[in-house]
Amino acid sequence: MRDPVSVLTDKQAKFSRYYGWLIAKACEMGFEVGQGEGYRTDEQAMVYAMGHEGRAALASYLHAAGNPGWAALGDALGDAGNGIVDSLHRDRLAHDIILRKPIGGLLGASSYEPLGVWWEGLDPDCRWGGRWGDYAHFSITHDGRR
Repeated sequence: MRDPVSVLTDKQAKFSRYYGWLIAKACEMGFEVGQGEGYRTDEQAMVYAMGHEGRAALASYLHAAGNPGWAALGDALGDAGNGIVDSLHRDRLAHDIILRKPIGGLLGASSYEPLGVWWEGLDPDCRWGGRWGDYAHFSITHDGRR
């Protein structure tokens, strides 16, 4: 049995290689690509997993406890996506991208599908978040996570 660290390191290298191909493919398809979230700290994952209401409650609590900066942070995090504590972003095996039209303007979920299908065809481990409503998410499975 291989060392779990070696398995993760190999997958990170594979993801990095594939991620470069993903960006090139998106450009080939006529998109401009912006960077969304890549690496996520353990603390970020915990906060994202709270959901919108949980983050707002945390910010209110911290603000009331004498930390005035937390009210603004709570507002900023209100628009953050939801996530899971054990996110593949923590393992550097996921990245979100932003697709734009060549003349500017963000694109909707359906615009990501051809790229997502292409990504899934690269390798049996490649997963596209559009299958569960997170259309900007591209990842490689690890330890049963997508």
